[in-house]
Amino acid sequence: MNKLTSLSLLLSFSLALVSCAHQGRAPEVVLTEEQVERLNREALELAAERLDALAEESQRQGPASSQYLATGLFLKGNSALMSGDFATALVLLKPLTKLTADPFVHKKYAVALIRTGQMEAAQKVLESIYAKNKDEGAGLILAGVYGSAERGSDAQRVYREILARNPQQEEACLFLAKAIGFERKWAEAEKQYKLCQARHAGNAVFSFYLGKMHVERNDLKSAQLAFREAHRQDPKSGQAVAALGVIFEQLER
Repeated sequence: MNKLTSLSLLLSFSLALVSCAHQGRAPEVVLTEEQVERLNREALELAAERLDALAEESQRQGPASSQYLATGLFLKGNSALMSGDFATALVLLKPLTKLTADPFVHKKYAVALIRTGQMEAAQKVLESIYAKNKDEGAGLILAGVYGSAERGSDAQRVYREILARNPQQEEACLFLAKAIGFERKWAEAEKQYKLCQARHAGNAVFSFYLGKMHVERNDLKSAQLAFREAHRQDPKSGQAVAALGVIFEQLER
């Protein structure tokens, strides 16, 4: 049996363990929800151990074995991530990060960590990616993680760095304005929203969120103007119409 055949059998066995964690129980066995959850967790833990060992073994066997395993793990891991099976995705993508330095793969792993509630671990992965090559996608996710951890100044710093390199980055522009507004720095946030509007003429999202900020600060007339602009930019926007209706009712009281 050659190395790749052996590796293929081990990979199939490990992936079967992952699959077992999500199969229904046998008809003749009655398990409680807690027992099912425990068995699922144990199956995933065993699969994780086997896949970690498999990754180390493939590295010892050489590039061909590592590439073979990496391909299988990525296809299965990405499929699990896309289907919302984040626990399985995490088990599959973690050993993959030992086999490749590709930032795309490491971002996928960070997303799986976030989806399973492991924010600190995700932050470390994203910080490593961003520090090495200022990857824009990793930076956007990292800034979001900072924001969720109430590290607004760090989130704003990353958004500003992204915009310094790419002034047309819409997400960074929007989320920087939202981050500033979260600190209730209304004038600065409004200035940022208007900068976004100027850079992305015709995009209603900036006018809409500017209107939401004005609602938060209880400036309903300014909110009305912003929502009207959002509706002008995108007449099909149901959100802008609904917001205008709410504003109209409140102003009529």
